Amino acid sequence: MFSLNRTAQFTDAHELYELYYLRNLFPVYMNKLDYRIHCFYTNEISHLQNLSALPYMVLTSEFAITCSSDYQTGILYQDPDILQALWNLFHSHRDLCQPAFQTFPIIADDLPSLFQFVARTRASADLLINIQPEACILPFLRRDLLEDIFNYDIPGADSVISMADTLFNNNMQLINDEKFIIYFTEYGMTRFLQEGLFEEIPQTFYHPLNIAQRIRILREIAQCCHNGSYRILKKPLNHLSENLRMCLCGNTCSLTYQTNSGDHMCFAITEPFILQIFQEFLTNMDPDVYYKPDEAEQIIYRMIEHLEAK
Repeated sequence: MFSLNRTAQFTDAHELYELYYLRNLFPVYMNKLDYRIHCFYTNEISHLQNLSALPYMVLTSEFAITCSSDYQTGILYQDPDILQALWNLFHSHRDLCQPAFQTFPIIADDLPSLFQFVARTRASADLLINIQPEACILPFLRRDLLEDIFNYDIPGADSVISMADTLFNNNMQLINDEKFIIYFTEYGMTRFLQEGLFEEIPQTFYHPLNIAQRIRILREIAQCCHNGSYRILKKPLNHLSENLRMCLCGNTCSLTYQTNSGDHMCFAITEPFILQIFQEFLTNMDPDVYYKPDEAEQIIYRMIEHLEAK
């Protein structure tokens, strides 16, 4: 359990505390550890400046340590009665907290759960915003193309294709209704251009796109750039992490990534204040950090010319 502020607070290095927490917690998830976080609201700054001598506690089945905020002073407990009392205290506090994040794997055996999660989070969303290294390819996977590249060896292939087709058509409808905005980078398109691969779903689900299929997708992306729904980022955001894709959808902000062991995971931020931070960042993106529609369209056409020359 950890505390959050209801108002923005910054570290001495002028870094937002909540983003500082998230950045330091994420390597734990990258290693696919079972780490469950609950949070509560308080004034963290004043909390660390008051006379509470040992505000932090580490509790295990056999030991407990209460320690100071600088981790330099602490008390070790081993007595079973004290440990039980501290566990009771922990559970009573956790009941008053809420989960900060929800994580689940993206695996072939449980794709329906992923599709259900997406449908549930979109139910009340007026606008979807993605920010990721490469352009979102999924809306352009029409049924014929989906059937060409799909890996039929995965469990329940036919039903997965039907669910995917419904989801991808929904994506396209949202784009047409101006309810779907994609921020991506020119550099992030490298793997798609070279190998016909896209990182939004694990490669085990599909076969690489051939050059003609890549050109077909790029022509649709160019049209979406022209309409302003697909936006190519400029400096300083033109080198996003290659292993992180963020989607803001209603009251959920989800991040998909690949762990150090190669597993694909979805990380959903459900804590309201952290969610609000990302909502404000993505919905108020400075137009100076992305290319104008005609500039973005020309960048995509240069990619098409490069592929046609092969």
